[in-house]
Amino acid sequence: MTLGTVPATAGTARVEYMCGSVGPVISPRMFDVTITPPATAHQGQTATISATVVQTVYPATRPVPAGEYEAVFHVALEGAGVEKVRMDLTNPAIPAGELLRFSGSAQLTFPNTGTVSYRPDRFGYSMLGCIPRYPETVPVVATTRVS
Repeated sequence: MTLGTVPATAGTARVEYMCGSVGPVISPRMFDVTITPPATAHQGQTATISATVVQTVYPATRPVPAGEYEAVFHVALEGAGVEKVRMDLTNPAIPAGELLRFSGSAQLTFPNTGTVSYRPDRFGYSMLGCIPRYPETVPVVATTRVS
């Protein structure tokens, strides 16, 4: 069963990632990550989890058409028997001078009762792959209470 409209709870964290492409160059980059799950769910139900990832530096040097970049974002989940969720993200149209941002969503089924916590994890777009620089400091940004 898929959840209809339910109250959502959103949380945002600034996460420092180490990003690299082909070759040995790896650089730190900061992203503001917002994750929006439902505030509550029932065991066995499926709900939409959405995310927005915004690069905090390096504004676009040219207009970027919507959908030019495809990204993959992983959310680490804790509690209630779920470990990770993968989201496909795309960019909206971005005028030159504005920050690169991505958004998207995924469906998540809650198999057990309890509290599910959401923590930003791996992220990648174009040929750039990013992992949290200090994984132990990445905060929980949202929770869902499953009954």
